[in-house]
Amino acid sequence: MQKENRRRMQKKYKHLKEIIMKKTTILIFLSAILTTGLSADTGGRPMQGIYGAETVGKGGTVTATVNNPSAIFWNPAGLAHINGITQTEESIEKEAEEAFGTESNPIPEKFWEGSNEDKEEKDKSNALRSFEMQIFTAYSHLTLDRQVALGAIGFTALKGTIGIGFLGTQVLGIDGYDSSGASTGAIDYQFGAVILAYAWESGPSKFGVSGTYMSEYLGGPSVNGANLNAGWQFDPIPIISLGVNLQNIAGMYQETAATDSYEKMDTIMDLALAILPPSTNIEILFGFRNNLDAEETSSFTSRMGLVIPITQSMFLMGGVEGENLSFGAGINLNFLKFSYAVNQDPLRTGFQHHVDLNFKF
Repeated sequence: MQKENRRRMQKKYKHLKEIIMKKTTILIFLSAILTTGLSADTGGRPMQGIYGAETVGKGGTVTATVNNPSAIFWNPAGLAHINGITQTEESIEKEAEEAFGTESNPIPEKFWEGSNEDKEEKDKSNALRSFEMQIFTAYSHLTLDRQVALGAIGFTALKGTIGIGFLGTQVLGIDGYDSSGASTGAIDYQFGAVILAYAWESGPSKFGVSGTYMSEYLGGPSVNGANLNAGWQFDPIPIISLGVNLQNIAGMYQETAATDSYEKMDTIMDLALAILPPSTNIEILFGFRNNLDAEETSSFTSRMGLVIPITQSMFLMGGVEGENLSFGAGINLNFLKFSYAVNQDPLRTGFQHHVDLNFKF
């Protein structure tokens, strides 16, 4: 009799333990969704995460230094670094002298005669930019089998740089459970965003704007929205770079399962400072992110990053976002840049892995 009672108690305890574990799994999943998916006060939360190895490896402090097509996500002003090779008549003359020598220089004599002001105006009016294009792609495998893919293209056009990109996230196959432990089916969460950006430079400043259309799906409800973002990079002196990105300066979203009314997206500000010691490839980075529409102080997140070269083409990265550490490494060649980084998720449930590639043409 005692053995039978003990067996029943063990079976009941095992069943109770399974229910607790299942509920814990769902609780963790829902918490993760709140950090990268839907929330009560904003739509498009995946746009506020940091993905891609270089961004994660630097602790998210790329606002001041991003210079590839991923800038459409982190600071559209960074697209202006994709500017080709600017050539003026003076540079063309120099190339001709080197190629043909002074005696056989095909440029006619007195071609460059005139005042310095005339020459400067002539150089500006006759400046030519070669075409440049870069392709960026990144993949992040987050905890709870969340997957994030980014892709972007940047190319010179219209006296500036145009960027086109896509951000997508997906969670599949995580089951929900009721109070008795019975499965209620898999939760299917998806998010997609298409971004169009334009950037230009003026002296030591670079400016950029971008527009985003996004769509989220979480089981039954879905969220659709659009926003407008603006960014600025400024290099007051060669060893200092500043960056500001304002996300959702104009943005609205609609939760289709709840109401037909539109809600304003929270405006997010990213600010970063980069210290670039001369004659090195070292980067010392500081920054913060703040939700300008949030009332709670927890919306403020500090960031730090460090890049140290170990060879001419290899480098190490380290970063801190809030209390989360990240580490990474990469290879930077003339036509290709590869990076890998790892960090922990905010819930401390495991490690997350990130890779990215950037091709130059």
